[in-house]
Amino acid sequence: HEMRPDKQLWVTETCQELGPHIGDWRVAERYSESIIRDFNNFCEAWIDWNLVLNEFGGPNHKGNECSAPIIADTARDRVLLQPSYYAFGHFS
Repeated sequence: HEMRPDKQLWVTETCQELGPHIGDWRVAERYSESIIRDFNNFCEAWIDWNLVLNEFGGPNHKGNECSAPIIADTARDRVLLQPSYYAFGHFS
């Protein structure tokens, strides 16, 4: 930032890995800490890699399932708003 103050810093393609973590508030806390840390270090935009994933943390062609703020439970035809969804609301 100090070397190039004219350049905007964007954090993109962030995610929480190792599966969907359904209902886990620790994921929301990790997201929140990451967002706060990035904005405290001059980032101007923060973009999550996965807004919606299925109940298995995919689809994904590499098999590295992730978590998302919104889980589409395709087996039960419902949408699950995860704790990270509500945490993101504080930054919107």
